[in-house]
Amino acid sequence: MGVYLLATGLSSLWRFIEFGVSHATIKFVAEDIANGNPQAAANIISTALVYYALIGVAGALAIWFLAPSLVYLFSVSEAVVDDAEWAFRLAGLRFAAFFITTVFISVFKGLHWFEYAMAVLSVLQVVTFGGALLGILVADAGLVGISLIGMVANIAMLILAAIAAITVCRAHGIHLSAGQPSVSVFRRMIAYGAFLALNGISSSLIQLLQSALVAALLGPGGVTIFSIGAMIWQRANRTFAALFEFMVPATSALSKDLIDENTRRDTERRLRRLYLRAFAVSGFLSISAAAVLYVIAPYIEHLWLNSEIDDEVTLLIRLFCPAIAAIGLVRPGYHMLNGLGRPHLNTIFRLSNLAAVYVILGILWVNGLVLEDFAIAQSGATILYAAAFVTFMEMIVWRNWIGRRKNLARPNPAKDTGDE
Repeated sequence: MGVYLLATGLSSLWRFIEFGVSHATIKFVAEDIANGNPQAAANIISTALVYYALIGVAGALAIWFLAPSLVYLFSVSEAVVDDAEWAFRLAGLRFAAFFITTVFISVFKGLHWFEYAMAVLSVLQVVTFGGALLGILVADAGLVGISLIGMVANIAMLILAAIAAITVCRAHGIHLSAGQPSVSVFRRMIAYGAFLALNGISSSLIQLLQSALVAALLGPGGVTIFSIGAMIWQRANRTFAALFEFMVPATSALSKDLIDENTRRDTERRLRRLYLRAFAVSGFLSISAAAVLYVIAPYIEHLWLNSEIDDEVTLLIRLFCPAIAAIGLVRPGYHMLNGLGRPHLNTIFRLSNLAAVYVILGILWVNGLVLEDFAIAQSGATILYAAAFVTFMEMIVWRNWIGRRKNLARPNPAKDTGDE
């Protein structure tokens, strides 16, 4: 189980090399369509596809040839070395398919077809883990078998997502065949997405370095316990991010009205209402979810695992509950700043959060680290992050920048026609 989690965790590597292109795709597709320029949107999508295809294939090849080194790095026992190598190789192919799929997910979000984005991600999870379960029960599949099932599921969803994206784009007047990938378009995307890439990298560093540290200190068995305990926290984090990601294209479409003094005041009020409603809903959901999870954690772990590690996993889940409660207070403002073209502000907070996690771990290391310390560090850092971010939004963004009528939104660049 520890080897499987380590191998599938390689998919988070995409955050290190995508440079925020997926977030830029969401923002600029929304902006270009709002500005009545479907050709520019087609250029954005085609450029993202070319970049992701090149990086996805290169990443899969790198993981394929580095599989033996990865097995050695994670201290995998001799008994499962061969299976572990194949698990990593198949995870590399799975990574490439998922990497390209994220472009189409971003297109759905940029065009406000969030149900399609959610459907792709949900069906992918069901097919991957449901297929693995069937493989184990029906065919007695082992590590290699369930890794193969995951790879096939990701390739199948890539094909289906591409077909759906072509249909959705045509409905908005975007003809992908007419898209012109170009360096100038890529520079536009990188200029916005570079900071968001750092945000993703900070999240991945927290997860990957913690898993690597747990593996080095406690072995793959410790990774299994920690990963299962952290899984619910990570899923909650991603769920709140997905639920309120609609604020990125919505804010992007409204941002052009902040430039015009005739429409600025009304737009500010609309943004404020949008933010407060999203903040209230997100905060209520996150705090309620954390409270309910804390109470029912022992029961769901017994039903889910029914093993000797139940108590250890339950303790970790409960220690992650404060982080779940706090993260919901951040997501609406986080997406709004991205939509306003200010991702660097989020980058500062996310890097501070990353630093806080490892500062807390460093303090706890004085007495030797145990699994619980990793959950305590994550929750403590997340609470500090949420408190600082909400204070910043209220005191600086709303009262200072918008309250004093400073220009928060960045002007849109000139419409891109694809000509160079």
